[in-house]
Amino acid sequence: MALLLQHHTPDGQTPKDSGNKLMTLKELRAVPVAYWLYTMLIACTAVCWVTKQTNLPDYLQLLHGYTMEEASRITGLAPLLMNFLVPFICLIMWKIDNNGIMFTAFTSLMVPLYYLLGFCPAANIYVISCLDGLRIAVAAVMMWQIVINLSPPSYVGTLVMITFTVRNIFIAVVSVATGYILQRHKVTTLEVALTNYQHYFIMLLTLSSTGTVCGVLMNIVDFRKGCSLNGRLKRWMETGTETTRLLSESGSDNCCGVKGINNDGVNEEMSMKSVLKTE
Repeated sequence: MALLLQHHTPDGQTPKDSGNKLMTLKELRAVPVAYWLYTMLIACTAVCWVTKQTNLPDYLQLLHGYTMEEASRITGLAPLLMNFLVPFICLIMWKIDNNGIMFTAFTSLMVPLYYLLGFCPAANIYVISCLDGLRIAVAAVMMWQIVINLSPPSYVGTLVMITFTVRNIFIAVVSVATGYILQRHKVTTLEVALTNYQHYFIMLLTLSSTGTVCGVLMNIVDFRKGCSLNGRLKRWMETGTETTRLLSESGSDNCCGVKGINNDGVNEEMSMKSVLKTE
């Protein structure tokens, strides 16, 4: 579908040449910088969650001594909570209408969560899983909507395909790296296994921090380009600009009025002087 939509025509208009056209390198270079930052944000954060979910049951068994059933139940708590929260989050995000800022804020929540999960054994694993479910629900609601907002209408399909491909490449590469770091079938002691998991969480912290930085930069670029991702902020800026313009116009009118009054007084005084001189 992404291939078929690579040259999408908006508003139901049919171009003269209705065949699909490949995106040229010149058009690819003209894609907004915010899109590439968002693609890196998705790639760095999605891979963390996928690999974390894959290895969390084994980690919980080693760290807390849970059975496989208990560890699997805790691992499934985040996606289960996501399914219940998505309808409510859709309404909340629609009311807030600052998708870029909200997405970045909830993405940054990954950093403390992974730190607690990897380096604070006393942290409540159920609280961490619930917060992770909230975070992934927000990401699920806004992920592809933001891609569409950042993409030129004629190439939505192509750019969605690029984002999807980059994300999957990151998942594949990091999954291989995770296998080398954990060495799950070659570790014989519990201490070594937990040390390997700490190295693994350092990798997740690095990736999630990189994604957060990309999100912050994306919002800065979007702010300078007109706030296409943050509708409420855009309306607030437009209202502030309009208020400033009206105040400046009002001030200039008042100045002109005072100047006119002063000129009239001067003209009157000169007229009186000329009359007296004539007499």
